[in-house]
Amino acid sequence: MKNGNLSFFKTLYLVKGILCVFGFLFVLITLNFLAFRYIAEQKNHSFIVVVSILNCLTGILGILLGVFAIIELLKVEVKALYEDAEDNPSRIAIQTANEGN
Repeated sequence: MKNGNLSFFKTLYLVKGILCVFGFLFVLITLNFLAFRYIAEQKNHSFIVVVSILNCLTGILGILLGVFAIIELLKVEVKALYEDAEDNPSRIAIQTANEGN
């Protein structure tokens, strides 16, 4: 009887662990898509930096891309782009419309 209960709990913890990992990955993927959108719109600089830090938790590729993104996002020129976009949001709409032509 004890071995049957132990086997059940091992399986239960395995399933719980797998669901936690997939849940974390789903949340991270969702945050990355939001960050991609914000990069295109040049807004929410802080959010993009936080998502880049979270990407460093996902392994070698995440570390490489996250560190590269953090280095680029913390440059003065990039911060100025985001501040300009927040001050003048119509500039981004005009720029995007011109790129479509």
